[in-house]
Amino acid sequence: MGIKSWIEDFEADRAQTSIGNGELVVTAAKRFVIISDNESDSSMTIGAEFGAEEGVIVGAGHPDNSLCTIRDVNCSRKDSFQYHIDVSYSTASQSTRDQRALENPDPLEWDVIIEGDTYTKNRLLIEDKDGKAALNKAGDYPDPPLEEEWEERIFQCEKNYEELPDWYFTHQNSLNEDEIQIGGFTFPPKHVAIRNLKYKPSRSKLGNTYLVLTWEYYTDATDELIPQFLNEGLRAKFGLFGDTKVRSIVEEDIDPDAEDAVKSQKISAPVMLDDDGRVIFNPTVDSAKYVKVEAKYLMPYSSLPGVGSNV
Repeated sequence: MGIKSWIEDFEADRAQTSIGNGELVVTAAKRFVIISDNESDSSMTIGAEFGAEEGVIVGAGHPDNSLCTIRDVNCSRKDSFQYHIDVSYSTASQSTRDQRALENPDPLEWDVIIEGDTYTKNRLLIEDKDGKAALNKAGDYPDPPLEEEWEERIFQCEKNYEELPDWYFTHQNSLNEDEIQIGGFTFPPKHVAIRNLKYKPSRSKLGNTYLVLTWEYYTDATDELIPQFLNEGLRAKFGLFGDTKVRSIVEEDIDPDAEDAVKSQKISAPVMLDDDGRVIFNPTVDSAKYVKVEAKYLMPYSSLPGVGSNV
């Protein structure tokens, strides 16, 4: 039961060179005529047996050009005992996913896939590219503050697991506590977060089930991924240290030369405060203080998949 004999059909031998997707591509085709000794043999049985015995399997190289690899093997029955196996070859580039499947049938041993992208954020424009404060002609900051679109990097990852890894649970809502590299870029602590963790079950051709886990490394090269707001208000601390009180800010507090009629009036717009909660006189972009709200956990990222890798 199985293959009795076979011969190559040389009249079906083909080769072609063309341009595709920006690369020079060589394609080729071969046909093998198979004679079986049992009419109950299926096309799948004959195709698998011929592939195992003669090495005609997806990923194998053409006998005249090892870079031109088999992409498709098609076995079809022609009569009770005869089958045709049509083989197509190509040098066209393959995706990382296709390539790793050819190299190793076990998806649990596949390396992480990393793809780079960008996202757009809105940031306050308080100074220009040369560090000059973004002020109006009177020397004041615009109200409302001016915002601009700014692009940062994001890295999309995929890896297979037998079960969800511990870091899936421990690193949600976290930031990197260590300096790390992703895609060839270096990020200081608090500049990387994990987002959009997702998983779905799948099954390999070996019959084993596994989980396909995807996630994103969300980065900010310039600012820490920590919410912050301008330290300003309508109230401030006054008095000597050790005997301070918090009260409303009046016009005299920000302008000692204010007219008597308005000195005791409460201010109508917030003013900048220093780190101690006191009024900053004649504030500038350099003297502005911000309050950070650290709500995310700091976790080690250096051992996570894709960290330290180049895209």
